[in-house]
Amino acid sequence: MIGTFGATYKLDGDNLNAAEQVAKNENFDLSNVKFRKGGIYQLFNKREVTWNSSIVTNNDTNAKTIAHELKHYIQSLNQGWANFQARGIYEQFLKSILGVPVYDWTKYGNKYQESEAQYYGDHFILTTK
Repeated sequence: MIGTFGATYKLDGDNLNAAEQVAKNENFDLSNVKFRKGGIYQLFNKREVTWNSSIVTNNDTNAKTIAHELKHYIQSLNQGWANFQARGIYEQFLKSILGVPVYDWTKYGNKYQESEAQYYGDHFILTTK
């Protein structure tokens, strides 16, 4: 896991505050989530990703994105890892190949995992400060 997604690290500042707020709001143990940075994945892709209990971030990851990725963590707990990953791959296919704006919560609401997580990231941080 370290070679692929990088070493674990501790959140701090606004990112830690956002993570703690999400964990409290969604009633889960934040200590079960591993935040990672570096690794081979980031040589080829700068996007954050949630893989099981690991959330891969980068140096520019902000509190809104932490909330977004934690929503994906919650989705994976609720749907099961395989179902969550299959839906995520399908949604990225829709976005990349067919041009469907799966992140657009104003258009799709909670239809897609990505639109649900985007809404959560956009609104959760705004309403908890």
